[in-house]
Amino acid sequence: MRWTARCCSSPPTPRATSPGTSSRSTAGGRRDEGDGIGGRSRGVGIGGLGHLAVQVLADRAPAVIIGVVPRGTARELGLRLGADHAVASVAEAAALVSEVSGDTGADLVLDFVGAGQTLDAADGLMASGATLVVVGSAGGHLNVDKKGSLPRGWRVEAPFWGPHRHLQDVVDLAAAGTLSAVVETRSLDEVLDAYEDLRHGRADGRLVVVP
Repeated sequence: MRWTARCCSSPPTPRATSPGTSSRSTAGGRRDEGDGIGGRSRGVGIGGLGHLAVQVLADRAPAVIIGVVPRGTARELGLRLGADHAVASVAEAAALVSEVSGDTGADLVLDFVGAGQTLDAADGLMASGATLVVVGSAGGHLNVDKKGSLPRGWRVEAPFWGPHRHLQDVVDLAAAGTLSAVVETRSLDEVLDAYEDLRHGRADGRLVVVP
């Protein structure tokens, strides 16, 4: 199914908007529902799709946004786009979450990596009643139950897309200048190299292939 959305009289270019639609199914979906936004939010892997989520969260103004990404340039990007803190490892994030929350944990955890290391750390970052949103698909596994594997009142989501209203919302945010993708374009001849850059974490923002 393909959806269309209304835009402004001077719409942004496809190059600028093509990476943005998927952001609404992640942090964007939490923005208008209100869950987990009022306190500490923590995102893992903010260099790619996560840099859009940082902007959505900053627009809603949670108390603290903490980003996690190994690359220094991606951390600088996250801070520039609205993150309050950006650290290089999950261990650093855990210490910072504990410090800023008074050991209560984060209200919302967005995992844009989805690897074993990041998912294994989720339970130590979440507050009671927190939401974990698993966006990345890097092969990690998460076992949940009501016997204490995650803090009491946990909620886990694994979004792949979202309803039409989320698409409209992201177009509205982009038109208002609140949401903008950091985009690097590649030609069709450079597609294989682009995939290698993504695989090895050498790309900040989103890569768009143009003919």
